[in-house]
Amino acid sequence: MEISINACLKKGEVVEPNKEGILVVDTGALPISTFDGLSNSDDIYRKSIENGHVDHHTVDMLPAMEKQPKKCATQMVVDYFDDILKYCKEHNVTEVQIHNDSDIDAIKAAWLLQKGLKDEKLPKCAEQMAQIVNKVDYAEYRKPVDEYVTSFPGCVEAIYGASGGEKAADIKSRQAWGEFAELDNKIIKEILPVYDIIAERMDNDIPFDLDKRDIRAFIEENSHIDQKVKDYMRKGLEQTAQAQKQFEQDIAKAKVVKFNFNNPKTNRTETAQMVIVSSKDPLTTTNLGYAHFGKNTIMAVYGGVERKCGDMYDIGITPEAADALGMVMKDICIAMNKNEASKRQQVERICEGLAQLPVRTPKEEQKLSGLRKSLDELEKMGTRLAFEGADKLDLIDKDPSPLVAGNTLVPASRHSLITEDTFNKILTNWANKTRTNTLTKDNSIGPR
Repeated sequence: MEISINACLKKGEVVEPNKEGILVVDTGALPISTFDGLSNSDDIYRKSIENGHVDHHTVDMLPAMEKQPKKCATQMVVDYFDDILKYCKEHNVTEVQIHNDSDIDAIKAAWLLQKGLKDEKLPKCAEQMAQIVNKVDYAEYRKPVDEYVTSFPGCVEAIYGASGGEKAADIKSRQAWGEFAELDNKIIKEILPVYDIIAERMDNDIPFDLDKRDIRAFIEENSHIDQKVKDYMRKGLEQTAQAQKQFEQDIAKAKVVKFNFNNPKTNRTETAQMVIVSSKDPLTTTNLGYAHFGKNTIMAVYGGVERKCGDMYDIGITPEAADALGMVMKDICIAMNKNEASKRQQVERICEGLAQLPVRTPKEEQKLSGLRKSLDELEKMGTRLAFEGADKLDLIDKDPSPLVAGNTLVPASRHSLITEDTFNKILTNWANKTRTNTLTKDNSIGPR
């Protein structure tokens, strides 16, 4: 059975069940009602597969799965391969569709399916790979940076990041999501030969402990791996090491605030956390934070004027957590905008007062000039709608605080009047208020 891989779906995209010729992997968003009446985890995972979705995201939100072991898409492939093979034969599957801006779980699951469906059996490396990927996907694969850069996930993620990093950043900055499929499909073709060589070695019964082996050295020394891929790996690992060390320094000073929320899909009160931190590279810190702190985490990263590039601050959440937390990002966006608007009004009043002075000191003149420049910068920014149906009173007409990227990111682009101290206070007050106002039925705070 010949299978192609296509990274054509958006993260969390809703995909209708049982699309003939298509198997959807690591995304798809089946409705909760699909699993009504099921409590056994094996039955639940098999139900997803019966609908043509090898996806764990909806499954993870089911109350029945709360205390049961979680399985990423790659682990699902290994544990339920016979069910998947049966489905693919019945539905004439020729294409595996994964989400763009692909992660190790999506790519690894798709690759295992491509090989397994062709041979009607999985390669010997499958179980070992699945165990590692499952830990990565659930933020449980934590190693010191010197060990991570020689690990299997560290190396393949470095190749992926370095081979498409700049283009991916450009796509995200322009929100040109349709361009991701072409980029990802190119990168995937460069990564898969590395998987092939590892699989071949393990299929030939050559000792190879994937979790302990120095994968960096293995790739470097293997003559069958393209030099371009090795160059990507070196560049990516150097970037990984630098980013990780800086992240650890920044995160040591972070403030973690717990808050409660009502999960709209399970109708349960649950606990989440907001990590408030300062970093000169907000977007990288946001992404590393998801893996470090686990699910139901909002990363609130203040970059300030000395940031490397891009946003003044980023307040981000993963698509999966955004689905679970409902509209909390909308609430945060409103809170940021209200404070931004208040700051602008305050600056305008100060400017008016200084302008009316018959004589200004050099210090007052400098202050007036600086404040006017800030207001001019804000006025030059284009209008970006934060979200559909928003009350205009809750928004400001000009940048900086929209709700973008599928309601997963609140950025302040280029310029903002909110200082780091104000940023911290706004978000801490929001979390404290949310924690106080969101109670369980017995009026106790926290998850039931």
